[in-house]
Amino acid sequence: MNLQAILILSIFLASLNLYAQNAATGTISLGPVKVGENRLPLSPSDFYIEFQKPAPYLDVSLQKESLQWIRTDSNVLLPRMKIFFVLLNRKFGDYSLRYQEKTFHFQFSQNGSIAQINYSLFQPTLIDIFKNGKLINKMLVRPKALKKQKGLVDYSCSRYDLKITVPADKYYTVGCVENITGPLGNEKVNLEVSYVVPEVTLLDGSLGPFVVNFIDSGKAVNKVRDLRGKEDDIKISLNFNNEFHRLKLALGFGPTYFYSSELADSTDNTLTTPLYLYANYNLTDESSFRFFNAFIYGDSSYFNNAGLYVSYDLAKPFDGRVIVTPLFGAQIVTHKHKSGTSEMQNLFPQGFEIIYKHAFGMKNYTLGFGTFINTSNTDDYSNTWVRFGKNYFYEVNYISWGDNERYSKMWGLSVGVPIGNFF
Repeated sequence: MNLQAILILSIFLASLNLYAQNAATGTISLGPVKVGENRLPLSPSDFYIEFQKPAPYLDVSLQKESLQWIRTDSNVLLPRMKIFFVLLNRKFGDYSLRYQEKTFHFQFSQNGSIAQINYSLFQPTLIDIFKNGKLINKMLVRPKALKKQKGLVDYSCSRYDLKITVPADKYYTVGCVENITGPLGNEKVNLEVSYVVPEVTLLDGSLGPFVVNFIDSGKAVNKVRDLRGKEDDIKISLNFNNEFHRLKLALGFGPTYFYSSELADSTDNTLTTPLYLYANYNLTDESSFRFFNAFIYGDSSYFNNAGLYVSYDLAKPFDGRVIVTPLFGAQIVTHKHKSGTSEMQNLFPQGFEIIYKHAFGMKNYTLGFGTFINTSNTDDYSNTWVRFGKNYFYEVNYISWGDNERYSKMWGLSVGVPIGNFF
C-alpha cells in the first residue's frame, strides 16, 4: 500500500474511532449478546422497584452506568440495567434469588453480602426471593408513567418511513428484519416488524414482543390493554418496495484531473470529466459480485480501468454500524497516449472497503473508504476512494497506473447516480 493510502486510512480510522466513542459508547459486545447504541438514555429514576412484601433485610438499587441496549434476533433493542442487592445481615448463605430460570446466590465481600442481576427493563419479570429454599418475597422493576412519550425505532427500519402510535404514557422500541422469498428474478421482500411496549398485553393477555409481517406498504392495528385494564390501539404504517432486485447499476461523473505520459512525452494535468460505471450483484445479505469501470479522455489520450471483484462482510463492529469488506478479483487497464499505440494489461490488486452506516447520525447515509493493494512488483498501480451519500453519492477518487514506458493518473470528485435495478 502506498504512503498516501496509509495516511488516508489512518486519518479515517482515527476520526471514526473518536466519533464512535463519543456517539456510541459501549457498543462493542464482548459477551454472548449484541450490544447496541444508546440512543434513548434511561436512568434509575425512570423506574421504580416494587416488593410484594416489605423487605427490611435488603437494600436494592439500579446501577445507571450499567445500562446497555441488547439487540435481539428481531433487531429489537431492549434496555437492561444491573440490579445491585445488598443483604443487610450476614446470613448470605441462607438467601438466593430466582430470575428468568436462573438462580443467583449472594457473595460475601468487603462491601457486605451482595448479588447482581442484569434486568431487562422493558420486559418486567418477577424476581423470586428465597430463604433456606422457601419463597419469602417477590420483586419487580417497572417503568414509571411518562409525561411525554419516549421511543426508539431501530436503524433497521429507517428506510421504510415507519411510523408507530402507542399509548401516550408508554415507552416503545421497534426493529425490522427484511426477508426475501420467491424464485430468482421474481423475488419479493417481506418486512417483519417487531416491537415491545412495556406493561402492555394483547386483549388475550399475550405479552410482547409483538410481530407484524408486511408483504407490501400499508398499516396494521393491534388492540392492547395496560395493567389498569385500559384498552388502546397500537398503529404501525410504513412504505417499501416489495420487489427485490439483486443487480444495481450506477453512473458517476465529475471534475477530474488527468495526466498521461509515454517515454519522454507527457501531457499537462487536464481538467476533464470521466465516466464511471458501478454494478453490484448481491449473492447473499453479506456477499456480492462488484464491477466497476472508469474511463477518462483528455488531450488526445485516454485511460480505462475495469475490475470484477467478490466481496463479503468480514466484520461488523459497533453494532453493525461499521462494515469491513475484503475485495478479491482482477482488473484490466487500457492506456493510449496521444498518437501512440494502445496497451492493455491484466492486473491483480486486492482490496478492502470500510463502510460507516448512518454516518454521523444521518439515517441511511454511509461514509466509506476503500483501496486496492498492488500485488505486482513490476507494475505501479494505486486506486483509493472516499465515498459519502445515500442513493446518490459523492466520491473523491485517485487512480494511477504505470509500467516502464507509460504512466497515467486521475484524481478528482465525482457524483454517483443510480440508473436501475434488475433481476
